[in-house]
Amino acid sequence: MTFCTKNPVNIQTLRTITVPEETETYKPVGHDWLALQVKEIGTAYLGECLSSGYGTSKDGQQLFGLHTFKSSITDDQTIALGFRNSYDKSLPVGIVGGSSVLVCDNMCLWGDVKRIRKHTGNVIEDINKILINLASGLGETFEAFNKFAEGMMKIEVSDDDAYKFLGLARGYEALRHQHFSRALKEWNTPVHDEWLGRNAWSLYNACTEALKGSRQDEVAERHLKLTQLASQEFSLAQSGPASSDRFAMLEM
Repeated sequence: MTFCTKNPVNIQTLRTITVPEETETYKPVGHDWLALQVKEIGTAYLGECLSSGYGTSKDGQQLFGLHTFKSSITDDQTIALGFRNSYDKSLPVGIVGGSSVLVCDNMCLWGDVKRIRKHTGNVIEDINKILINLASGLGETFEAFNKFAEGMMKIEVSDDDAYKFLGLARGYEALRHQHFSRALKEWNTPVHDEWLGRNAWSLYNACTEALKGSRQDEVAERHLKLTQLASQEFSLAQSGPASSDRFAMLEM
């Protein structure tokens, strides 16, 4: 989860920023309302809120925020909901969510899923619907991914099988050349003790570890390809999340 802002603020500060007047074609959404609504619905569907961050730009006319939640599905996983808003009509309301989220006050908004809504008509009602659908969908998707992970842990993998998978990952461009070399090293000498087991889950994590440090959009695309390839090669297509578009990064 990445949240970048030059002007961090708290919820009390958001409440002091004047909300513009509504017109026939423009319906404002309060910064503080959006921040608290994302937190409330996220908590209801995803789990306990662990942290919150808010930032503004253009003298409070633009809002950027991120809530991180402790997954109710597994103890070692977090899910985030990021959001943005504007009072100067420069940005529509934007909401992103997933295990890989980036919110920045340079107007960058990335996530495993993303929804945009203009400040028109029934924007408040629509935002509530978007938040409920997004948060509940993420919960279902992460439950499917955990089943995928559990299945991978049960599949023993020999070095020959691992080398074959890494070659396929390189050939199908799930890994670039430098990723391939690092993934091979991670498989042979895992950096984390929990990946010492010679199974498909350790191999998958050797690949995802190799992707760290890459561009945000590139990581998401290659994660999706890796998940699809692993589901196919280890016969987990029926239980895995690879077919879900929620694991595709949606760009602005």
